[in-house]
Amino acid sequence: MVSPRALCVALCLVFVVCVDLCCGYLPVVMYHGWGGSSHDFANMTKFIQQSHPGTFAFSLPLFQGEASEVTPMWTQIEGMQHAIANLTKENPQLFAKGYHLMCHSQGALACRAYVMKTPYHGVVNLISLSGPHMGQYGAKNLVPIFPNTSREDAWAILYTPTAQKHFTAAGYWNDPFHQERFLEYSTFLPVLNNYTNNPDAAAFKSNFLQVKQVYLFGGPQDVVIAPWQSAFFGFFHPRSDVDVIPMEEQAVYTGDYFGLRTLASSSRLVATPVANVEHVDWITKQSLFTTYLEPLLI
Repeated sequence: MVSPRALCVALCLVFVVCVDLCCGYLPVVMYHGWGGSSHDFANMTKFIQQSHPGTFAFSLPLFQGEASEVTPMWTQIEGMQHAIANLTKENPQLFAKGYHLMCHSQGALACRAYVMKTPYHGVVNLISLSGPHMGQYGAKNLVPIFPNTSREDAWAILYTPTAQKHFTAAGYWNDPFHQERFLEYSTFLPVLNNYTNNPDAAAFKSNFLQVKQVYLFGGPQDVVIAPWQSAFFGFFHPRSDVDVIPMEEQAVYTGDYFGLRTLASSSRLVATPVANVEHVDWITKQSLFTTYLEPLLI
């Protein structure tokens, strides 16, 4: 006959296991895009907490509004490192098994840079929502600051030390007609993608490969990211703003500059283009969350 004490212990163990199974979702850390704020993920936070009750979902309140437009990308990465380090230090048990990092637009590029630059970052799933991973060659984020500048002429402004220090998007502006200037003057994307003689290249690759899975989302109706295939590491052919070279034919992939090919060969890189989705839909529409994102947040 089972003693009352033994039964009590057994019931307690069952309760603990059930709580762990039902509520043991990994934390989700989120980061906004160009011109955005932590409030951009208000709907996403609600979706997460409704579908996975008890989940710790936190949108980083960093470089918001204008600060996201004029703060160099590497400075933003440093801010992310400090903020996430403090977050994990204050909640060691919560983050003990790692966390998911879900980011939108410019923030998705920043989050990849954070992962590549941060040893032992603890990211399980890196979820990129329409991020310009191979750069941007579109006028959407030029207009507010340079209203009379076309994308064809922007290189003359953006590929200068002043613009690189004071205009965030200059760091990932990728003009297919001025690749030499891009490689010479851009202080962010060529370094991040290991195009240059980067002394941290091996560390960047090692850190990136610590991620369990990388999920890329975007689509052809996104008119903000140009070309939209940049969300999947594709980009315009040199000296063309029409023809796009897909990820699998890019040097960063074939040469495995920072681990893309390694991830893909082990089924750890998942690219999901979705039609009829506008840029902001990824963080506002519950149907997209339910279909594509909710299954990743376990």
